[in-house]
Amino acid sequence: METFIEIISITAGLIFFIILLAIVYVAIKLYLLYKKNEEQSQHSILRGFPLMGKIRYLAEKIGPELRQYWFDSDTQGKPFSRTTFVTLVKMAKYATTIIPFGSKRDFEADGFYLRPHLFPLNVNELAVDLKKVSTKIYRLLGHKLFWWDEIREDKELSTWGLTEKDYIIIGKNDDLVTNHFIAKSFFGSTAMSYGAISKNAIEALAYGTAAAETWTNSGEGGLSPYHLKAGGQVIYQLGPSLFGSRNLDGSFAPEKFTANMSHENVVACEIKFAQGAKARGGHLPKEKLNMEIANLRGVKMGEDVESPNRNAEFNDTQSLISFISYLKILSYGKPIGIKIVVGQVEEIDSMFKQFAENNVWPNFITVDGSEGGSGATYQEMADSLSLPIFEALPIVVELLKKHGLRDKVIVFASGKLVTADQIAIALCLGADCVNTGRGMMMALGCIMAGICENNHCPTGIATTDPEKVKTLVVEEKKYRVTNYILTLRQSLFTLGAACGITSPRHFNLKHLGYRKNGKTMRGERYIKYLMKNQLAN
Repeated sequence: METFIEIISITAGLIFFIILLAIVYVAIKLYLLYKKNEEQSQHSILRGFPLMGKIRYLAEKIGPELRQYWFDSDTQGKPFSRTTFVTLVKMAKYATTIIPFGSKRDFEADGFYLRPHLFPLNVNELAVDLKKVSTKIYRLLGHKLFWWDEIREDKELSTWGLTEKDYIIIGKNDDLVTNHFIAKSFFGSTAMSYGAISKNAIEALAYGTAAAETWTNSGEGGLSPYHLKAGGQVIYQLGPSLFGSRNLDGSFAPEKFTANMSHENVVACEIKFAQGAKARGGHLPKEKLNMEIANLRGVKMGEDVESPNRNAEFNDTQSLISFISYLKILSYGKPIGIKIVVGQVEEIDSMFKQFAENNVWPNFITVDGSEGGSGATYQEMADSLSLPIFEALPIVVELLKKHGLRDKVIVFASGKLVTADQIAIALCLGADCVNTGRGMMMALGCIMAGICENNHCPTGIATTDPEKVKTLVVEEKKYRVTNYILTLRQSLFTLGAACGITSPRHFNLKHLGYRKNGKTMRGERYIKYLMKNQLAN
């Protein structure tokens, strides 16, 4: 008994001594922290409150994560809500969009909705290509405390593609275009450059889109081998800096452009004016630059890569018309398009008028809304420049009709269009095709960490850091891209069937309603209301 009491006493003494040492250690550290912060002049709070100041900076650092996972409601988060994010993950991993208990949408708020038919169509009445594609999906076994217990299984999914009579033919009705871009889908991957995202991300996108028989876009950073590796359809984007088609002095190099367009799976060229988050030239931080990217773009290492506001080859519509005609000659007869944002509507009107008068036009126009995303851009531009997609898109479509160009120009839409209902609305408003970037990124595993610009992306997507890039396994992520596309297309056909049409290609304004201030207007009335206000002066 006495021995036991001695052991307890010694143990208690040791614990007390350890606690005392810890208190002394913390006191010394706090004193040194106080003296250190007292001597610095940059941070007022740290000078007066060294401990609480440190706690404040910690709270500030983890604030975005706390808001995303704990404090924002399922429908509040920006740029995408938790509900939208989870929907995309389910599509990419499990090939489903089923939810329990009902929608969380605020049905009292202003917004669009689809108008279903009283007698919807069954699957056997749809004009749809249902051939099978081999992929892999996850099966959830259960929830653990720190992870989900799931396995990956082989699966065959239907393509839910367009039938031949509904293929979208880009470049028809143009004598200079002999090598048409035939799109078997209405949904593909938007422009994302090597540098903005990693080579593994680009390769996974290339394989995923190729398996789903749709396109990807090189982005303005030039045509990389990772875009071409899978052999699928690629749109080569020619941005203001002419990356991939320029001389060392930055001038246009026609022989390099022709070499890019010579690849069999490069189906078109898109001249980039602007995008939603970059209504001026692009920006690639030097932290994301490596030698391969620098050589591909023709830029120096160790400097931020800033693109100019405008392509130096044109400065008005007439010089643009000349440049488009020139590129059609250099492109092996492949289509040439433009990517724009909409701001001053009268300028778009004037441009289309000159296209018609000169009998030269871009074969497609990509309309990007102000919501359009980017890995890195400037806050003031992302928040304030250009019209949102559901206003910009119908303006472009209506002006094309006004000048007799609608049957000659295919219209692509982009700008936060990541779910089937949003894409259906865009198709109703006149889009022929829809692009998404962040939808594809979330399919790849993006967790919306919001650090795309500093090369520390934890998922291996928006980074060129070799250690982080290798965390993205192409063999696994390519299937997620395929699953996302196929599941989204199935959802589009299902929405179309509910509206009484055989294919999403037939969505139009009569299938659309718009609710504003508690009152509802049909799609046709919304367009009249929009155009009247935009062209009032």
